[in-house]
Amino acid sequence: MKEIGGYFGIELEKKSEYHKDAVRVNSARSGLLYLIDAFDIRKIRIPKYTCPVVWETLEDKGCELLYYDIDENMLPTCDFDNDDYILYTNYFGVCDDQVDIMKRKYSKLIVDNSQSFYSKDDSFACFNSARKYFGVPDGGYLYISDSTNYKKIELERNHSWSKCEFMLKRSDIGAGKGYEDFKKNEIRIGEEGLLGMSLLTQNMLSSIDYSLVADVRIKNFNILHENLGLINEFKLRDKPTSIPMVYPFLIKKDIRSELIAKGIFVATYWIGQKDRGYGDILEKYLLPLPIDQRYSDEEMEYIVREIKKII
Repeated sequence: MKEIGGYFGIELEKKSEYHKDAVRVNSARSGLLYLIDAFDIRKIRIPKYTCPVVWETLEDKGCELLYYDIDENMLPTCDFDNDDYILYTNYFGVCDDQVDIMKRKYSKLIVDNSQSFYSKDDSFACFNSARKYFGVPDGGYLYISDSTNYKKIELERNHSWSKCEFMLKRSDIGAGKGYEDFKKNEIRIGEEGLLGMSLLTQNMLSSIDYSLVADVRIKNFNILHENLGLINEFKLRDKPTSIPMVYPFLIKKDIRSELIAKGIFVATYWIGQKDRGYGDILEKYLLPLPIDQRYSDEEMEYIVREIKKII
C-alpha cells in the first residue's frame, strides 16, 4: 500500500541505477555465493593475491580451491583448461584489458569487479561491490551471461536502516568517530549470508550522478599519474580504460606510515596468504592512493607534494 503524508524520510534525487539490469545482492561476497549455488561449483581456480573474503567464502561452501600466481602484468602465470571455473580479480579498477584477454581464452571466467564498480563485461559472470565506490550500507550487483542456463535463486531483501550509523557519524562528527561502527558493519555484512540488496541502498544508488563521479575519478587519477607515473613501478596505461577505484602507486620503499601521519590514508591489499610471488610485493609496497569523488585537484596536489617530500 502506498503511504501518503506523515513525517519525512531521507530525500534523495530520483535518477537511475548504473547497473539496473543486474541481479541486486547485499554484497560482492553474496554475488559469489549466488554463483556457487546457481552453478553448483565444486572446484574453482582463484588468484593467491586477492581479498581473503574470497577464499574464505569458497572454503566455507566446501569448494576445492586451485590457486594461481599473477605476474607484473596482473595476468596468471599459468594456463587453464577451458572448462575450468576461473575467478579473476579486476585489480584496483584498472585491469579491464586483462579481463578482455582472459575472457577470449576461457569460457567460464568469473570476474571479481569489487574494485571496478563501473565495469560491465560479457564474461561468464561478474559481480561488484557498491560500498567500494559510494557511501552506502550494503549492496552489489551480479551479471550472468545471457547464454547460460542456471538455477535462479529467489533472494530475500536485506534491510540496512540500522547499519548507517558509520556514514551518519562521518558526516556529522568525523571519520574517526564512525570507524568502529564501519568495522562492525563490515563484519555484519560478512555474517548475513546471501541476501538481496536493501531498498534503502537501491534508492541511494538511484540518486547518484554516475557521469560526474566517473569524470572526477578519472581527472584525479590522471593528475596523480602525470606527476607520479615516471616513478611508479606498477604497469599502467597512460590513460585508464575504466573508472578506477584508486591510483595504484608502487614504489619499493616503505612510506605507508609516513603518508598516514600526513592524513593520507592508504589501505593494504591484502594481508593474508604468503608465498604469492608478485602478490607479496604488492602487499608490502603498493599504495592505493585515494582518487574518489570527494576530492579535487587540491587534495591530489597535496598527495603528490607529500610523496615527493618523503621519497
